[in-house]
Amino acid sequence: GVKRSRNTWFCGHLGDKYDHLWLHLFRTCYEPLDVFSRPDVRLILDIGGSAGSFARALHSNYGDKKLVVTANRYIEDAHHLIFPLAQYAAARGFPTVMFDMHSFLPFADNTFDVIHSSWAYHDGFDRVTLFEFFRVLRPGGFLVLRAIAAARHTLDVVLAFGLEYGWVCTRKWCKFGGGESGTTDSSNYLWCQAPGY
Repeated sequence: GVKRSRNTWFCGHLGDKYDHLWLHLFRTCYEPLDVFSRPDVRLILDIGGSAGSFARALHSNYGDKKLVVTANRYIEDAHHLIFPLAQYAAARGFPTVMFDMHSFLPFADNTFDVIHSSWAYHDGFDRVTLFEFFRVLRPGGFLVLRAIAAARHTLDVVLAFGLEYGWVCTRKWCKFGGGESGTTDSSNYLWCQAPGY
């Protein structure tokens, strides 16, 4: 069998550090997108959600009006220990799931109002993944992606796919600095709205 990692302290450290970052990042770079504040946005899938800091930032801003499902990739370290990010996010009270982020998403058609992913697809998005996003996102729903500056080219594929299938897409560069975390971040954002009915 596969053992669970005993390094849960590391996840706790990640949670504490990134909770502060995400609260400031959300207000600086995400609120201007005018996606998450919409009353028709209630169910959000956060792919690559780590310890649940993005989910916590949304809960801090909107309370129980928004439900975030935090999804992580199944990762083992060199000793075949499961990195316990999903367990830590679940212990914080956020629904979690683990899956292969490049193939089938274990959700029904038209499930989510928003799919969000931040710094998770550094190697790019294949068409299978993009079709899965399209399948599980409701008509009129939103895809919000954040890529590190070095991987900004990965968003070009998503933009081309979105335009091919009638999505309305916008790109934005956001530089975030400071906050209580003292972190500086420069990221590329792409958000697309799927065609409605």
